[in-house]
Amino acid sequence: MSSKSHRREQKRAKILLKEVRKLQKRYASNLAEQHQKSLQDAIQALDNAMRGGGDIAEVALKLEQIAGKLFAPYRKSTFREYAESIAIAIAIALLLRTFVIEPFKIPSGSMIPTLEIGDHIFVSKFSYGLWLPFTQKKIRLGSGPKRGDVIVFVYPKNPDKDFIKRVVGLPGDSIKVVSNTVYLNNKPLTAKRGKKYTYREREQPDSLPIEQVCRVYYENLKGVKHRILIDESQPSKLSNWNSSVEAKQIERSWGPKVPPGYVFVMGDNRDHSSDSREWGLVPVKNIKGKAFLVWLSFGGGQGFRWDRVFVPIQ
Repeated sequence: MSSKSHRREQKRAKILLKEVRKLQKRYASNLAEQHQKSLQDAIQALDNAMRGGGDIAEVALKLEQIAGKLFAPYRKSTFREYAESIAIAIAIALLLRTFVIEPFKIPSGSMIPTLEIGDHIFVSKFSYGLWLPFTQKKIRLGSGPKRGDVIVFVYPKNPDKDFIKRVVGLPGDSIKVVSNTVYLNNKPLTAKRGKKYTYREREQPDSLPIEQVCRVYYENLKGVKHRILIDESQPSKLSNWNSSVEAKQIERSWGPKVPPGYVFVMGDNRDHSSDSREWGLVPVKNIKGKAFLVWLSFGGGQGFRWDRVFVPIQ
C-alpha cells in the first residue's frame, strides 16, 4: 500500500473511532455484557492496527459492522438529522428577529435622501426595548429614543403597518414648522442649502416612475447632522405646519408640548412624507427599533445599487 493510501485509511479509521466511541459513551450501558465486550475488542483491534499491527481497512470494516448492528436502534435517520438542523436554524432566526435584529424594506420615498426606495435595512431591537413574544408588552431598555434617530414603529393609525421616520421632538419639546424651517423649543434648526436632487417615485406598482426634482439641505438637529429634501417647485401643504388645520387638530390632542411617552417624527423628504405633522405623535411603546444599516438596495426604477450595500444609516 502506498504511503498516500495508508494516510487515507488512517484518517478514515480515526474518524470512525471517534464516532464509535461517542456512541459507546452514550449508549453502551444499554447493551448486553457480551455485546459491550465485542464492541470494545473491535475498537481495540482498530486502535492496534492504526499503530502498525494489521490491515486497517479490514479491521475498520469489522468495527463498522459491529457498531452499525449494535447502535442501529439509537442512531437518528438522515431525515431526522436534517429536520432537527432545520428546526434549530429556524428557532435561532426567530429569536434573532424577535430580540436582536429585524430586516425591513423601504417601500416609499418619504426618507429620501437618507433611505432610497428599495433599500433593505436592519433594525436593532435592542436599542430601546424588547417586545415579549405573543404579547403586546414591551421591556424598556436604555434611555429611549434620541433626537435624530431613524426609527421603525407601528403606525398609530393602523397597527398592521410599520412606518420609518426620524425623531425630531422628544417629551417636553415644542415643535413648529414655518416655511420648511423646523423650530425646536422656539429656536430654528439650521439647514445649509445644497445641490439639486433628482429621484424616481412609484405611485403604483404597474406605473412608470415619476421623476421628482428637489433640493438637498444639510440640517443640524441639535448636533445630529443629516440631509433632508425640500421641494422648491411649489409650496407644500405642510411647509407652514404650525398654522395648518392639521397642526391645530393635532395640538389639541396633546397640548403645546410633546407629552411623556411620545415622540414627534418627520420624514427626511419633508414635502413628500406622511408623518407627525399629518397624523400626530408616536407612542414610544410603538417603536420597534433603531434603523442602523442598509445591507442591500434594489428598486425605485434604478435597479441594483452597489454603492448602497452595507451603508450605515445616519
